[in-house]
Amino acid sequence: MNSKMKIAIIIPIITGSFLVAAYYLNSPLAATQFEDRPIIGVSFKDWTNNEYPKELLQNDGTNYFIHILAKNEGISKGKIFVTVSSTNAKISFFENGEYTNKESLHYSVNPHTNFTTLTPPIFVKPDQNSTFSVGYTVQNSVGQNPFQELDPFIPGELTYEYTEEGFKIIDSK
Repeated sequence: MNSKMKIAIIIPIITGSFLVAAYYLNSPLAATQFEDRPIIGVSFKDWTNNEYPKELLQNDGTNYFIHILAKNEGISKGKIFVTVSSTNAKISFFENGEYTNKESLHYSVNPHTNFTTLTPPIFVKPDQNSTFSVGYTVQNSVGQNPFQELDPFIPGELTYEYTEEGFKIIDSK
């Protein structure tokens, strides 16, 4: 195939792609998706009621755990992908699951203007009487509204130290 034929084929393909994109962006569907978009905030801190993080690492008698909090100031449900990592502790999103230093999970976040805890929490198995940290990163999940806004809040990392009372927060950033 010579170069003139290639150009004759490529130009209509590119033009067609631009026309499809322009139609979509000017369509009522795109406008609705933008207006209904999720606006998601994520944090270890409850910026609404100041209830989290707790001063001591939470314990239900069997497991230690930490909550990730989220809010969605948009109109439609949002989807996020959270990756949590730890130093000097093993973590899991499942109480009886495998504990590692890095875990990831998809969450759906319904519209809610106050921070609420995501389920499941992060289950933590700290090294014996140690100082440890747990941090997260968050990104948009596959299949979410293309106009979804993601707004991670600080703190995104918590550091705990063992004391006589239990594991106590010594730093958050």
